Amino acid sequence: MKYIKIIGLPAIVSARHRIVIDKSIRLLYRMSENARVYMRRKKNLLFLTRSNYSRSLDIQQKELSIGRFNLPVEWARSNHIQIGDCVYLVATTEGNNHLPGRSEISMCERGEKPLNILGCPLKISAMKEIYFPRLYIQHFGISPDASVTVIRENHGDYYIYSNDSGRDLLENEIRVTVRKGFTSIPAEFLRRNGLKPGVDSMYLLGVEDGLKVSVKKDML
Repeated sequence: MKYIKIIGLPAIVSARHRIVIDKSIRLLYRMSENARVYMRRKKNLLFLTRSNYSRSLDIQQKELSIGRFNLPVEWARSNHIQIGDCVYLVATTEGNNHLPGRSEISMCERGEKPLNILGCPLKISAMKEIYFPRLYIQHFGISPDASVTVIRENHGDYYIYSNDSGRDLLENEIRVTVRKGFTSIPAEFLRRNGLKPGVDSMYLLGVEDGLKVSVKKDML
């Protein structure tokens, strides 16, 4: 059985144990910034969904207010989450946001109950650029405030971006620039995958090797 380590989209815990559910995550589920959601707990995970698909007694109705969500205080305490820490948002095809209380979680790639992971949408601008969420690239040691060189691993329908440690490049790798969170997508890659600048999106997920940006919404 193979396990893949993934890193969800970071969300800072502010006063009253409040986080902001990123707009890109909400758009995946057509969830407004002021919405009723349903919450279920499981150890260090919170499961949020727009509709109550389960009759389980441990489902609780909650509210989003301007995209903000209050974490259960006892859940935060049991996971040693303090003001200023991050929790990490992971989207799945089941319509759930998963909020693990630590940065890295291992998902089973093959098993009896596989969990399909969705990427966060990144709109491709008319200038053929995408923008990395600030906290996400910081997690991987990439500055969101400067022009920096990173390593891009090239594949047919996805890229993996990682911090440039100065090592020798592999055959399918090149060095590219990330300018204050923005990076360019080659026109040939867009044409080959049928993507239109200013219209389509790519999808982002943190993995063990770096930031995976794919043309496919279903990442794993």
